[in-house]
Amino acid sequence: MKCPNCGRKMLSDHTHTFCIHCGYMENGTFIKKKEDSYVSDVEIYLGNEYEVIYYNNNNYMTLLLGPFYFCYRNYFWLGILGFIFNLFCYFLTYCTFPKFFFLTFLLLRILYMTAANILYLKLLEKKVEKIKNKYPSDYLEKLRTYNNKNTSILKLILAPLCIVISIMIIKMMIH
Repeated sequence: MKCPNCGRKMLSDHTHTFCIHCGYMENGTFIKKKEDSYVSDVEIYLGNEYEVIYYNNNNYMTLLLGPFYFCYRNYFWLGILGFIFNLFCYFLTYCTFPKFFFLTFLLLRILYMTAANILYLKLLEKKVEKIKNKYPSDYLEKLRTYNNKNTSILKLILAPLCIVISIMIIKMMIH
């Protein structure tokens, strides 16, 4: 059963069903005070992924994907622009200080590890605002049902394909 307040999965013990995130109980009351149970719209939109993204606990994914993390998160143009920025940085490093090519790679990946989720949350705030403006009366229900589950074949194929292409381009630049 999903929580009607925040959309997360509710747990039940032998006497009650309750949400461990916002404190909503099946009888309509809250375990905590009402002001403590505030859940942001972005948190409702992301569901269970919110804490992972907010606390930046997906470092391995951002390290491996780099700019293609945005492609994975359905911001294809931002991922492609990040990829072009990476190629530009690699080209500058290769032309000026070729010995520091690997260091440039590491620094750019560290940049994505630290900033990708922050930027992603900012972009989602704008996306949620658009949903709020488009559906002012029932936007919470739209956020819960949409819940960032628009997985497509393009999303699953584009990021690995771009990684393979980028490795081929980097190899051509080195030789």
